[in-house]
Amino acid sequence: MQNLLDLGTHIIGVDPGSRSLGVALVDGAGRPLRSWSVRPSGRTPMLDRQRYVAGALRTIFGTLAHEYPGAAVIVEDGIPRYRDVPAVPSVIGTLGEMRGIIMAEAWRAGLRVRKMSPLTWKCRLSKAERAMKKGADYVAYWRGVLGHDFRSPDAVDAALMARRASE
Repeated sequence: MQNLLDLGTHIIGVDPGSRSLGVALVDGAGRPLRSWSVRPSGRTPMLDRQRYVAGALRTIFGTLAHEYPGAAVIVEDGIPRYRDVPAVPSVIGTLGEMRGIIMAEAWRAGLRVRKMSPLTWKCRLSKAERAMKKGADYVAYWRGVLGHDFRSPDAVDAALMARRASE
């Protein structure tokens, strides 16, 4: 089956963030199979947080590359905005560094990597879904819709992005 980015039958979505990172594996039909939330301590210096994320991704990607040969990674690639105000340059730089770590660890595991604009997958959500606050209600809503036990909003977003890429 050809999908949006010709990524294969299993897609690993990654939603990068400066404080936490969501990872989700979906099958070719867009059904979530597994998900993770990588959250280093907020009090840890940035370099140590990046090392923590790299180590966690090395484990996750290594396992998935072994269990799902041919899987590919899709990484959200965009500049964050909050209420139509561009993010501060330090946050943009931090997210760019996280994307670099994600891509490096995916390549290290032998996975193909593609980037996707947030607008590409968010346009599939209803107006009400896009307006939801990223908290417990958001996670509970998507648990019910997708039938998967997500632990964080980041993991939900990773799964939604991977679902879109699987179409």
